[in-house]
Amino acid sequence: MKLFEYMTDPEFGQVGVMIFMNLDRWNALDSDAQEVLIEAGKQIEIDSVAHFDALQEKEEDFLIENGMQITSFSQSESDNHERLWAEGVWKVAEEQSGDDARQLREMAVSADMSY
Repeated sequence: MKLFEYMTDPEFGQVGVMIFMNLDRWNALDSDAQEVLIEAGKQIEIDSVAHFDALQEKEEDFLIENGMQITSFSQSESDNHERLWAEGVWKVAEEQSGDDARQLREMAVSADMSY
């Protein structure tokens, strides 16, 4: 017995990969070591997009092979969901980090990278 026959293809959100490091340890590194870590972090961001895109495709193929029908929202609905998702993420960030998050959001909005 199948419990579900349909799913909606999400058109919003993203998977984030983060690297955390103690600030005192970071500051103790020489500039060459910091630069290596910065460049590695940039590459991880690039590689993670391809990794998670491939994973999503594999999951979708599995679901379809097992009888799931995938439906989609219209473009205007998808755009609205993306905006609502982003606004929710920013709200949480601002609740947790206050002015720092507000300043980051202002920078992202001015660069046309967010809502």
